[in-house]
Amino acid sequence: MSTSVDYNTWINRKRAFLRRLERDLVTGYFDMELYTLIKLLNSFDDMFTLSSCSGRLMLFSSKRPWDRKSIKIYLKKHNKACVSEVIKTLEESKDKNLWFVLQPPILHVSCLTVDRAQELLKLARNVGFKHSGIISFARTGIVVELRGNEHLEVPLKLKGKLICRKTRLKTLVKWANRMLIESKKKIFKLESEIKRNWLERKR
Repeated sequence: MSTSVDYNTWINRKRAFLRRLERDLVTGYFDMELYTLIKLLNSFDDMFTLSSCSGRLMLFSSKRPWDRKSIKIYLKKHNKACVSEVIKTLEESKDKNLWFVLQPPILHVSCLTVDRAQELLKLARNVGFKHSGIISFARTGIVVELRGNEHLEVPLKLKGKLICRKTRLKTLVKWANRMLIESKKKIFKLESEIKRNWLERKR
C-alpha cells in the first residue's frame, strides 16, 4: 500500500461516493452509458470512481469557451445533436459569442496504490484515452484522470458576428456527431480490457 494514502480516510471516501452514486441512479442524474464500466471499476477493493462523463456536445454562450463564470448553456447532449437545434439557437440568441463544443469521455478514479493507478492508466491509454494521467497524490487517494483525445471548440459567433455560416453547420454537426460516437467506443473497449486483464487472467 502506498504510504501517502491513509486507508481509513480513503475507504470512508469510497463509501460516501458509492452512496452518492446510488442517489444519482435514483434521481436519473447518472450518465447510464457509463454504468457497466463504473460498476466494474467500483467492484475492485483498491479503486473507486469520483466523477464521470461519457462525452457530450454543447452549445453555449460565454466570453471564452473555458470561461464558466459567464456561461449560458443552450444545448447539452450525450448523444447526437440535430443541426436544426443549432441553427435555431444561432438565429434566436442575442448573445455576442456562441460556441459549439465536443467534449470527450472523462473519468476520475481514486486508487489506493501507485501500482494500481499505473495499471489503470496503461490500460486506458492502450484503448485510446491518450490524454490521461495521474493528477493528484494525497492522503485521500491517488487520482487518475482518464480522458479521450477527441475535442472540438468552434466559435459560431464572435462579438455579434457570424463566424460559421449556416450552410456549413450541417457539415460541422455531422462531423462532431461522428467524433462523439467514435469516442464513446473507447468506454466499452476499456471495460473489455479491464475484464480481460484483471478478471479473466485470474481464473
